[in-house]
Amino acid sequence: MPQLWMTRMSLFDTAADLEVDLLATAHEDSVRLFNALVYQNDEELTDSHPLVRMWQGYHVAVGAYNAALAATMAQHRISFGTRALKVAGVVRQMRGDAPDPFVMPPWVEDADVLRSHRSNIVRRWPEYDGVWPKTPERMPYLWPFVDGEGGYELYLSKYDKEQLAAGERALPDSIKKRIVNL
Repeated sequence: MPQLWMTRMSLFDTAADLEVDLLATAHEDSVRLFNALVYQNDEELTDSHPLVRMWQGYHVAVGAYNAALAATMAQHRISFGTRALKVAGVVRQMRGDAPDPFVMPPWVEDADVLRSHRSNIVRRWPEYDGVWPKTPERMPYLWPFVDGEGGYELYLSKYDKEQLAAGERALPDSIKKRIVNL
């Protein structure tokens, strides 16, 4: 399943947190998500897909995410050709002469969501253990779905709900109260 990880509020800090393999994966997935959001051309990434719901209405932020990843990969002397430039060109064309800077989704400032992304990375790739002190290892991945009114709601996947029920994942009550589908 495609994923974009946000480990911190900054796109460039997030990109700097990721090892080369995750950078490449996130870059590919961000191009795919951008195309799905803008052109609706992906059979898997439909309006009901969690990743689409997470970034719905924020395609410019996905383009910026992609550019931050590409810039960080370039520091590692890795290039995917002109894909990031193409995404940036489409974003520039779509925005026209808009004077306002792009806006990030509201959940980007949610410490619980960012912590869940870090936890997901640490669980899947143990080499990240210790990169983010105080990151819980068993926290489920929180899916923030943008609500179209400038806010968002938090959801868990069916898998993470099962893991939570089995005791394989853990969430403090303060976060449980925020989960819509628990």
